[in-house]
Amino acid sequence: MLGYTEEELKARTFVDITHSDDRGKDMDGVRKLWNGQTTEYRTEKRYVRKDGETLWASLSASLIHDVSGKALCSLAMVKDITGRKLAEEKVAMFSRELISAREDERRQLSAVLHHDVGSLAVGMSANCDALEQEIRSKSAQSALNRLEQVREMFDAAVSRLKNVAVDIRPPELDVLGLPAALRQLFAQVSDRGDTQ
Repeated sequence: MLGYTEEELKARTFVDITHSDDRGKDMDGVRKLWNGQTTEYRTEKRYVRKDGETLWASLSASLIHDVSGKALCSLAMVKDITGRKLAEEKVAMFSRELISAREDERRQLSAVLHHDVGSLAVGMSANCDALEQEIRSKSAQSALNRLEQVREMFDAAVSRLKNVAVDIRPPELDVLGLPAALRQLFAQVSDRGDTQ
């Protein structure tokens, strides 16, 4: 596993082949085993291969006793778990990227709601105030024109909210499934790119 010959390995101690970050933890566990504080020592640790690469291993050690109960030696089983550890790191990295992507999505949604829909709402409110003044001054035609502006702004806000909702969860996902929905999205993006 470590790339050493038997003779090269015999010339080294466990400290020599154990990753420097794991040496203290390993020594504490072995000490507890030999002092009788535990009957078995299990850990995951890193070793350093002959070529300098790190190898993750699962280590399980227990003591072999003679008939009187005196500890004679330890028996250790070491299993290479580098592949599993690399997979766990990838999953953790993917989880971090997913959380980051969700946070970016929330930030973008917040910006759209604040800027687009929020500005339309402020505009509608200002137009409603002006509409109220025009009604009070009995300017019917001006009030009707203002009411039409408010209606257009309201329609624009509703349309923008619908677009945001579709962007968040396209209905094609439910109807077509993810692969077909992605193909359709890529086609739409390609079409938009060709026309711009």
